Amino acid sequence: MFIHFACVYPILQMAARRGFNNFVFRTNDLKLSLLIVESFFIVVTSCVLAAIIPNIDVVLSYNGALMGSIIIMMAPAGLYINIDPHAHHSNAKLKKGFAVFSIVFGAAVAITGVTVQTMDLLASDDN
Repeated sequence: MFIHFACVYPILQMAARRGFNNFVFRTNDLKLSLLIVESFFIVVTSCVLAAIIPNIDVVLSYNGALMGSIIIMMAPAGLYINIDPHAHHSNAKLKKGFAVFSIVFGAAVAITGVTVQTMDLLASDDN
């Protein structure tokens, strides 16, 4: 497991840093000093989380609660709203309404899943 972690972690850290830079700065062409600071904070944050989280099943539970609803309900609806090929049809508003409903419902499912996972984690610590 250590060999796998040692080989894969640098690739994941670089992808996380690039994604953050694309989201926040809209570019990856930043100074080396800023990239080093970002890398340091990503590594420290992930190490702290690894020390705090008791089991990998906690990570998988939160991942499923968040990403499941995003991948299945929210992302496709958001893409449909942005790339609506049938905007000129008479029922376009109805379809966009369903897409908005799917996004709102997906957010509610994600919040509920995270809340249930957190309550379960807190209840298991008490026993």
